[in-house]
Amino acid sequence: MESTDSNDAELPGKRRTWWHPLLARLFKWLLSDSCEVRTEVNVGRLPLRLDIVLIRRLDKEIPDHARQALAAICRRLNAYTLIEFKSPVDALERGDWNKVNAYAHLFVAQAGESIHLKNLSLMFLAPALTRSFQEELAL
Repeated sequence: MESTDSNDAELPGKRRTWWHPLLARLFKWLLSDSCEVRTEVNVGRLPLRLDIVLIRRLDKEIPDHARQALAAICRRLNAYTLIEFKSPVDALERGDWNKVNAYAHLFVAQAGESIHLKNLSLMFLAPALTRSFQEELAL
């Protein structure tokens, strides 16, 4: 999915890729037999929506083709996995760790069922691990 970005008005024909929907579609395609994939997660009453992907494991085995294509992700899936995705042109920044942690706690607080934190994993997919993100983790 691509969209013309209004901030790039001076560059005719420049397009911006909507990475989260593409990533979510890939997860849905590969994990549809074994997981529920939601592209928007409500965490408030407005409703607030997160720009992250939620994968909820179902009581089914993940197919071999998905394990092969998404090996690093599949072996880390928990009952609930929240994924913050940074596109190839985006980077992890200071504040991202705390922001996603806050999202996770809001998700658990608003869930219709009790979710133990041991059943919730946070995952970051990014082109590089930046110094500012590492410094935030160290704090």
